[in-house]
Amino acid sequence: MAGQPKDTASDRDQKIKAADGLRQEMEVLAFRARDLILAQPPITLLSYILSRFHVALLSQSTAGDTENSPPRQEIVKKYQLALEYMHAVWSCHSHLIDNAQAIDEEKVIELMEILAELENKTLFYSMASAAARVDDGKGGYSADTEFHAKISWSLIRGHRYQVL
Repeated sequence: MAGQPKDTASDRDQKIKAADGLRQEMEVLAFRARDLILAQPPITLLSYILSRFHVALLSQSTAGDTENSPPRQEIVKKYQLALEYMHAVWSCHSHLIDNAQAIDEEKVIELMEILAELENKTLFYSMASAAARVDDGKGGYSADTEFHAKISWSLIRGHRYQVL
């Protein structure tokens, strides 16, 4: 990147600290999301999330107020991320809660909020960690390449099972 000023060591240190702080925040959010998912009966949680998805789509199509409602693509993205995250957690844990228990709707709402925050932190982490990268000058991949790889990976999550 010609014409851009070189980072000083203290600039890089600040970027590394920022990226590390964001990574730690992501880990806390991810552990909280995992705990919320595992605290719910799986089939009931899956049914609840799918029903909320359908209600969101129905309310958008019947409201007629497209200016104040989120775009359909955002609704799909939100619930696909939740479904994929739930799948990842369930596939890593063999001891799941009994489906006879009732779902805690407040915890599901908290889960959806945490997943939205985790998605935002992932974007910021991708930017910060790529900006902290020091190019070796040997023609290897650059900070731009690292950023694009990380952001592409994070945007694909929740969308990899779409119909071709």
